[in-house]
Amino acid sequence: MEAVMQGLKFFIINLASAKERREYISRLCRKYQLDYEIIEAVNGRELSGEEIERVSDAKRSHQLLGRTLTQGEIGCALSHKKAFERMFALGLEECVILEDDAWFDERLGYLLSLRNKLPKDLEVLLLGHYRQVYLDDGFRVESPFSRRFDLNLDSTFHLKRLVGGGFGTHALYWKLKGAKKMFRHLEKIFVPYDHSTSDDKVVNVYALYPVVVETDSIFGRETSVQETNANRTKKRPKWRKYLKRFKKEILFLIPSFKGLRDYA
Repeated sequence: MEAVMQGLKFFIINLASAKERREYISRLCRKYQLDYEIIEAVNGRELSGEEIERVSDAKRSHQLLGRTLTQGEIGCALSHKKAFERMFALGLEECVILEDDAWFDERLGYLLSLRNKLPKDLEVLLLGHYRQVYLDDGFRVESPFSRRFDLNLDSTFHLKRLVGGGFGTHALYWKLKGAKKMFRHLEKIFVPYDHSTSDDKVVNVYALYPVVVETDSIFGRETSVQETNANRTKKRPKWRKYLKRFKKEILFLIPSFKGLRDYA
């Protein structure tokens, strides 16, 4: 994987207090000989009221979401902004930003070796994403995609355009133009960060199918973004999970056939 990754920088977002996660992701990066750098995450719970008011807008969030953002969600967006700042400081044209609960294997290196086949207008590629993942057994409900676009990178991997968002910010490949767009967009944070990274009105986003980065089976259950994790690990019968997948297909069936906006 080393030759494939030559010149490609990986930024790893990690809270200073999360030492076990740092060791985990560092071992994984060393195993695949990645050129990585730890970005100390912003702990949203340590932000003052003044800081939160400066970087977010509770009223606007409530209009868009029906709720205000959690401090963890604000911290997540600010942490990724720090990674962008480091990218700009190093003068990079591309980078990968991973969170410290990411899990990957040699497929990541292979996929990134195909990046010369990526669309010229691509600004961010979701290397890992989902509509929902049940943490009791790993059952996945995939992100809904347009049936009007499909780019085969090879016989296995496809790029698609999303029609209903792709959740998760644990693995993002960025081009400089997209990183600058997102950095400006995050001047005020109104919605969870993954709402923005999967919004084609914000950035030219493509999603990878199948994904090559998932969340670690242990650390993926623990997140500083959500205020409570109980609902994420609750066991549900299999039929409910298949029903959720079916409902997603029905909900996004018509949008999946609609024309796509052109990327500038």
